[in-house]
Amino acid sequence: MAKKNNRGIEKMGPRVFRIRVRGKDPRTGKLKEVDRVVENIDSREAVRLREQWHAEITEGANEERPERMTVKAYAYSWLATRLPRLKPSTRSWYATVLDQHIIPAFGDLYVDAVTRQECKEWVARQASTARPATVNGHLAVLRMLLGDASADYGFPDPTARIRTMPNHDIEPRRLALSADELRRLLEGARQMDPEQYPLLLTLALTGARWGEATALKWSDIDETEGTLRVVRSHVRGRVGTTKTGKTRVYPLVPELIDVLREHRQRLLADQHPGLKEGWVFATTDREGKEARLACPKAWARALPRWLRAAGITKHITPHSLRRTNVDLLRRAQVDAVVARSLVGHATEAMRDHYSTVASDEQHEAVNRVVKLVKGGS
Repeated sequence: MAKKNNRGIEKMGPRVFRIRVRGKDPRTGKLKEVDRVVENIDSREAVRLREQWHAEITEGANEERPERMTVKAYAYSWLATRLPRLKPSTRSWYATVLDQHIIPAFGDLYVDAVTRQECKEWVARQASTARPATVNGHLAVLRMLLGDASADYGFPDPTARIRTMPNHDIEPRRLALSADELRRLLEGARQMDPEQYPLLLTLALTGARWGEATALKWSDIDETEGTLRVVRSHVRGRVGTTKTGKTRVYPLVPELIDVLREHRQRLLADQHPGLKEGWVFATTDREGKEARLACPKAWARALPRWLRAAGITKHITPHSLRRTNVDLLRRAQVDAVVARSLVGHATEAMRDHYSTVASDEQHEAVNRVVKLVKGGS
């Protein structure tokens, strides 16, 4: 864990320091900031650099520009400054994209020497071997990296106005279930795998993310108040905050309360290891002695079996239950603000992204227009 060395100086590792300086430019009155990771220095040199940079800011020197760096050197410094604010899964994603895709292509170039044409050609090469969604994810990291570099050095951002790849890989309506399909899926799962049914019902009725639902503890459930609080999430067993960092509260309907009660009695009868730490849906290791937080692959065989039994041919994943919940809230004409508070979407645009307009809704919309036209004539 990084530890403080001095005000504005943070020791990141052996002879590696993060130095942050803020001050007002006397010529403009604007606040300026320097935030860099510097290697191969000791604490005295870190203090000297901090004082030097502070003097340059407050004495009205020219716009602060860091020492010219290659993309590779800048990328590692850039990622190090972001680490304290990133979730573990995001850190891993950024590091993978940098190491496997960005640094091999641009690493030896100076950050201010990367051209827009080189970025466009890089996107084209990515598109020849990866799906559009993957390419767009890699481009998003490149944009953040070079966007910050352009702000540090004062050069035009070479990724500006580079368009993302159109994504037609997956037909949106295949990612959600209708109310009837969800009913059939729940009925089939309850008969075939009753021990898995409580988690399936929780995901379906709350729209919680997989990592949130599988990180629930019994202390999060209040039967008296009839509420379920989502306060944490996990990625491959690493527990942290929810995706948005906010707590959400779901109302517990009687049907779900009854199922969770039965589920708890089953865990008590089996003396499940997860009870020691209060987990609601923990699995176990192969020996059945230690609790594990489940990943979506836990349903790799079960979910396809339930879908076949229900006669559903759509491509459905555990996350599809969240999309299904968003759609059912919309079709039930639940107020948009209430729906967002339940699902945890920060914006209406994200709620729209998760919504799947079914063909019967489209037909009904057109029929309404026809009725208006006929009435008007």
